[in-house]
Amino acid sequence: MIQWGKRTAIKFWQALGFGRLKNRDPKPELSEVFTPSSPANKTYVPRPIAEKDLRSALGQPGTQVVVYGESGAGKSSLTLRVFDDLNRSYITTRCDGTTTYNVILESAFHKIGAFSNVGQKDSEEASLGTQASVGKKDVVNVGVQSGLKAAQENTFAPVVSAPITAEHLATLLGEQATSWIIEDFHKANDETKDALSHALKVFSDNAAKYTKTAIVVLGAADTAAEVWGSPANMRGRLVDIAVNPLTNDDLGAIIDAGEELLNVDFSEVRTEIIEHSVGLASVTHALAFGCCEALEINGPNNERVTVNAQVLEEAKVQYSRMRSADIKQDFVKALVVKASRKYENHALILKALAGLGESGGTHAELLAAVRQLSDDDYPSSNLTTYLKQLQTEARGSVIRKTGTGQFRFAKPIMHTYARQLFGVSTTGTFWSGIEATQSERESASLALTASG
Repeated sequence: MIQWGKRTAIKFWQALGFGRLKNRDPKPELSEVFTPSSPANKTYVPRPIAEKDLRSALGQPGTQVVVYGESGAGKSSLTLRVFDDLNRSYITTRCDGTTTYNVILESAFHKIGAFSNVGQKDSEEASLGTQASVGKKDVVNVGVQSGLKAAQENTFAPVVSAPITAEHLATLLGEQATSWIIEDFHKANDETKDALSHALKVFSDNAAKYTKTAIVVLGAADTAAEVWGSPANMRGRLVDIAVNPLTNDDLGAIIDAGEELLNVDFSEVRTEIIEHSVGLASVTHALAFGCCEALEINGPNNERVTVNAQVLEEAKVQYSRMRSADIKQDFVKALVVKASRKYENHALILKALAGLGESGGTHAELLAAVRQLSDDDYPSSNLTTYLKQLQTEARGSVIRKTGTGQFRFAKPIMHTYARQLFGVSTTGTFWSGIEATQSERESASLALTASG
């Protein structure tokens, strides 16, 4: 009997005139259409240039990849889409400020789910052995142990019991034509980045044998150099792929796709959602999801349902309520006073930014605003230094630098909270459902007056 893969079967049926098989997929659920916390799928916005570049890089054995761009630009969605289109397997690991090289390697081994036989033990019972397997999107089949064992039973341990090295990992992944995607690499410390450059070289050196295995690093930054620099041992074997920020048209395309899939009309609130998402797809997804949830929409409707201003208000309040604790904790980190100084830089910068619009401002605009709050001698170098600090996890990552060179709050809702915190006018603000308490406002005031 002839056996076909899914793609071959699709082409066969199309050739016979039966149309695309994907039209027979079950009706999508709300959670598949609007995805605030995971890569987009059904409402994915194509990025032709970046997709083409990534496909080309993955087609060149030995080439390792850095995918970079502003946080929220869609790097993960784009990367996973290309891997799926190419029918390529992958595992993913993530970084933070404390992630070490060994932790990253261990995470990759665990994602593989491989097991190694470490011995035997007596057993009087029949047993079913272990199968560690994962589909093409995450991990790979690494072996099966099953059957009846009358007298002895194999015991298994995670593969991390074996040498945790880049060489070993490259071999395991290479044998299964699986790549390694490392997300949030911009958060890793320099020591970790330097150590991982060795893994890049190992994977690249194995390219002749394992042609469909590569490392793809994702990082939020304006340039590839900010993600990783330029590892000296990878000259000519490391390519950079930029993912540009989403435009208002891109955000609109997300809403439009959701409208068609769910039979929902967002026209009354579409402009507001796009404008106050400030280029962040996650916010567009979250607000659209919240609107549908408020209308008890979990899948396609038989009749067109309209989202109005009242429904959007309910979605905004819910969005704020569910995220307020984390946002407030981020500001606590941002405003910590560690030493007396002439200017309390962090608080000054945050108050100055709160006085600008949701889209933020340039370095020059921020400097002018800070000087209005302090004095005309406030150093430009101070602003540069402390803006960078406010983009780090240690300071809550409350500020981001956009691809256009502007600085703004990491989440639009933070702008409203900062205005409340520092007593800046909140007239005309979009977000509701988050309130600064008297205690929080007093703490912010103390931070502003902590200068020595």
